[in-house]
Formats: sequence, C-alpha cells, structure tokens
Amino acid sequence: MNILYLHAHDLGRELGCYGSPARTPQLDALAARAIRFDRAYCAAPTCSPSRAALLTGQWPHETGMLGLAHRGFSLAHPERHLAAWLRSHGWHTALCGIQHEFSGAVPYDHVAATSGTAGTRDRSTAEAARAFLEASPPRPFFLSCGFFGPHREFPEPDLAAYPPAALPLPEWVPDDPACRRDYSGFLTAVSRMDHEAGRVLAALERSRHAADTLIVFTTDHGPAFPGAKCQLTEAGLGVALVIADPGRPGGRGCDALVSHVDIFPTLCDRLGLRHPAWLRGTSLLPLLDGAATAVRAATFAEVSYHAAYEPQRGIVTRDALHVRRFDARPRPVFPNIDDSPTKDWFARQPRAVACPALHDNAAHDLAARLEEWMRQAADPLLAGPVPAPPGVRLNAPDGYSPAAAPQQPKHVR
Repeated sequence: MNILYLHAHDLGRELGCYGSPARTPQLDALAARAIRFDRAYCAAPTCSPSRAALLTGQWPHETGMLGLAHRGFSLAHPERHLAAWLRSHGWHTALCGIQHEFSGAVPYDHVAATSGTAGTRDRSTAEAARAFLEASPPRPFFLSCGFFGPHREFPEPDLAAYPPAALPLPEWVPDDPACRRDYSGFLTAVSRMDHEAGRVLAALERSRHAADTLIVFTTDHGPAFPGAKCQLTEAGLGVALVIADPGRPGGRGCDALVSHVDIFPTLCDRLGLRHPAWLRGTSLLPLLDGAATAVRAATFAEVSYHAAYEPQRGIVTRDALHVRRFDARPRPVFPNIDDSPTKDWFARQPRAVACPALHDNAAHDLAARLEEWMRQAADPLLAGPVPAPPGVRLNAPDGYSPAAAPQQPKHVR
C-alpha cells in the first residue's frame, strides 16, 4: 500500500465541503469519495510543532519541536518521523514541495523541494508530484506533497469569485472593508491551492497506483488571522482531514473527535506494521471501517514558541474547550500574529476586543484533566517557563511584527 500525504499550509477547515465559501471543487470531490473528519484537531496551532506531532505521533513538547524549525528548533528523535520510520520498513520516501520539520537533511529518498512565490511554488510542487507518480516509482512509496498556500502573503483577491462586500464571514474575520478584502485574498489562495491539489490527484488517477494508494489530506492548523493561527481556539486548532482508502467505502462525514497524533497509528494498522512504543495517538481504523462512532473522549493542544514565547495548553472535548495560559501578559503577543490588514485592525481596537477574557466551559473538571495530561506527558511547562535551546532566534513578546530582527534570548520572560 502506497501513501499520498497531501498537506496545505494555514488552511484550517476552509474548504467548500466544510461549509466555507471557498471554491474548492478538487478537494471537495476527494472528500465526496472519502471519509471527511469534521472534528479533527491539530496538536499545536503553529507550523513546525503541529507537523512534528502529526509525523511522529507524539505531543509537540515530546518531539523537541517547541517552536519553528527555521528559527532553530529541531526534532529530538528524527528517526521517529513517519518518513524515516517508513523508509526503515522498506518504503520509498519522496518529498515534493514544503516541509516544516527539518532545517537540514530530510529522511526522503527523493526530494523535489520548490521555491518562489506561493503561486509558482505550488505549481512546481504539483508538477514535481505529477512527474514522480508518472515515472514508475519504487513501491511501496510514501509521497509527501506539501503546498505553501494558503499561507501569507495572499495573492490579489479574485474579486469576481470572492466579492469582499458580499462574503459571509467566519467569526474570526471582522466586518471591516480592509479585513473583508484580506479574507477575499485568503479564499483566492485556497482556490489556487485546490487547483494544484487537483493536478496531483488527477496524476494519481492516471497512474497505475490509484488502486493501491491511500490518500491523507490535511493542514497544519488554522488560518493566519488573529484569533486563529497560534491560538488555542476552534479556529486555530480545527483542521480539515480527509482520508481516502481504496480498500474502504467513503462518501461520508465522521463527527468523532480526532487528533493529528492519531494519523501515525492509523497508518500502522492499515499497513500491517507494529505500533512503535513512542506513539500517543489512537488508530482511526474503527472509524474508517464504520465499526465505531468514537475513539477518544478528549484531545490536547499546546503552544510554547512561535515567533515569540506564548505558553498555552488546552483540552478539547465533544462540547468544550478549556485553555490555560501560563503568563499574565496584559496584551496579545503580536509577533505571533502574521502581519496583515486584519492584524492592523485588531491592534487598533480597545483592550477588551484585542485581548478578550477566556471563555471557559466547566473549568474545574477540564483544568484537572488538562493538568493530568501534562503530568503524564512530562510537559516541561509544569516546572516553569520553558527555556529556548541555544541558537534559537526569537522575537520579543512586546514587539509587533514577526519580521522584526530576531533575538537569541538568554532566558524566557
């Protein structure tokens, strides 16, 4: 069995099949013949920690990836990465496009990483994946196809497809002309990513591998807007997750609570491989088979570092989200919000809007369950502020833009 791992950047659940106004016919068609998970969550709403959790089956702090790979954080055990582990079990591993877990050598036999603007990069990513699939690659293979979009910077909005004044807005986009245009640009980027994903899926269908290739499509975390990316909110943690298994019937949604850490054990079971001892997730195979309606009662998520330090931990259940912040900052950590017109609007608002009180459902019970998970997972945050490794580049939490000159902190404030 081959694996095609398709992943977008900063997408959240902004696909048509999830009720978004985004026009995504290619991925909607995939979901129509697959299992669409409607309550899937990442383990961290920030890029490298989220991807590290998904691709090792561990919680982010256990992987060593407490922050961003390109800023100096790294996996403590790179051999636990899914590509490395599958390669050690005989899979040919290939990377087309982006990854955000390594800043140096990667555990892939074939690499076609790409550069350029978001549009040209994703076009070349799709072309590289097409070429790989049509070139009779060794079997079985694991192909990671990573799209840059819809990460910022967004393209110019497609005003015909997404007229800003007429768009239905999610709760994390303010009803302001500049913010509406910003969201229109985001939706334009989503549609472009969908088009390139469709080219890869079409190439797979044309190849001789479609009948024995399992497809996983997901994203790292929520969109790059205030209140979403880098925040333990529904908008920050909720992710699209679509699994198409040629050996199982699809065409349905699944509202079971699931986590990115569940993907690794699911693939183990599907491929007939033992579960390595480090896995924290739960196999989704009973959900794919229709033999169960739930596999977990809660999932967890965390933030330590993004551009700056912002320690948070959270628990998600079927009907509640509880978050604990481990600092007492009087204002948002603006370097952890991508620069944008929506961020500028957000920063101009009174403190009650820019830094709202946490909404806490059943705090006592959930707080106790969260702390118990932190203890079981040996979370270093329980002992106090988590120091950054030597050489890591960070922004000051009191700054504004992540593009400002980074620092090499001697301690965490």
